[in-house]
Amino acid sequence: MMKIIRTRDKKEFSMEETRALLLEHGSRYPLMRIEDFIKLLYQSTFGPKHFGDDPDETNVRRYLKKELKEVKDCPHTPLVENIGGDYVRVSLMAVVEQKISADGLFGMFMESVRTSPTMRDDLKRLFKERLRVLLSLIEAGRIPLEIGAARAFVDTYLEAGIRPIGHSVIYREHYHPHYRVVRKDLVDITNTNE
Repeated sequence: MMKIIRTRDKKEFSMEETRALLLEHGSRYPLMRIEDFIKLLYQSTFGPKHFGDDPDETNVRRYLKKELKEVKDCPHTPLVENIGGDYVRVSLMAVVEQKISADGLFGMFMESVRTSPTMRDDLKRLFKERLRVLLSLIEAGRIPLEIGAARAFVDTYLEAGIRPIGHSVIYREHYHPHYRVVRKDLVDITNTNE
């Protein structure tokens, strides 16, 4: 039987969808480490809320411009990548390839920050359930990480409180992650004039 979790917003999250998401990303990025999977699930559950409820737009725009100078193409990464829930990662390569303007991406990102959910108890429970799915896939050998180390990492992470974490060094070195997490219903990279 498929387990479904309902949040206060009446959204349904199938643990089967979570399994498929984790396996898809693990296949696309075979060097993913436990922290990369946690980051994926955090973003999928909470969106870009780690920027705060009302981030300074000048700083957000400045950081985007700085990061656009550093972006490198990664053939593994699609321009728009499903991360589950209501969110996608929009690669900064979409701006470099002129599929969307920097201002268009900035606008989508800021709207996503403003409308991302708060750290409610129902979403915290959902996130923890999704972490259990991750650990079950590791234990079953479907994700090639050592289960003892993965459990210890997740336990330490949760003891310190649910929070955003960065990508692993190996992930950054091999996959050059430069993206913005945005609500999928806002994404239209076919219009370069937004």
